[in-house]
Amino acid sequence: MALLDERSVIVQPSLVRALGGMHEAAILQQIFWYGLDGESPSRADLMADTGLSESQVKRATIKLEALGILAAEQAGGYDRSKSFGVNRSRLDRLLDSHRADPSDGAPIGRIRPIERADSSDPSAKSARSTTPPDALEERKKKRAVFETEFDQIWDGYPRKLARKAALDAFVARRRSGVSFEELSVCVGHYRLAMELEAREDRHILHGATFFGQKERWKDYLDPPNPTVVPRGKATERLIGNLRAIEASR
Repeated sequence: MALLDERSVIVQPSLVRALGGMHEAAILQQIFWYGLDGESPSRADLMADTGLSESQVKRATIKLEALGILAAEQAGGYDRSKSFGVNRSRLDRLLDSHRADPSDGAPIGRIRPIERADSSDPSAKSARSTTPPDALEERKKKRAVFETEFDQIWDGYPRKLARKAALDAFVARRRSGVSFEELSVCVGHYRLAMELEAREDRHILHGATFFGQKERWKDYLDPPNPTVVPRGKATERLIGNLRAIEASR
């Protein structure tokens, strides 16, 4: 059955009670799992992982930021998207204050995947058993593949600034199903377009913007038109490179 073959989103009832909503609990849990991989998800990642709409994810993250549970980081340059991390100390205090039974010494919600991965407490290791190890391992393997692909693309990108943000955006697009071939061709077209226009670096998109949620790379699915630029030896070489790229597709 297709429904059962799809990776599930695990939501803890304790988090729903503490955070006041199912969406907030789902978003927080996904962000925590990203953190186990050393990643910081964007809203696009969270939308893809949970199936929630952009407005639902935005409302949930705004609420979690207001609670002090999410630490948000704004991307640089033209990219105004945010990435998120969990403020563990604030989360622990909130969970302590929302115990299901005041006489119960164990705070709700601070069980299962919310325990620290490096904890030496045997009971904590047992509690973490609900985190799908296969899913985490698969994410790590895919991340490694995507990073290798990004290294190939980044060599040809015309403005090498804020590499980490560009990498995160690239990985998010690959996770969402955009092919490496499409992104690679678009980078080649974009580099040639910038060279043909002799555009200054400050007017070239940051990689995080090019690969970002607004899909700016799609503006360069087709090769640039060299006829609008005066011909010279450098231009002729670029045109030759462009034709070679097109012939290899």
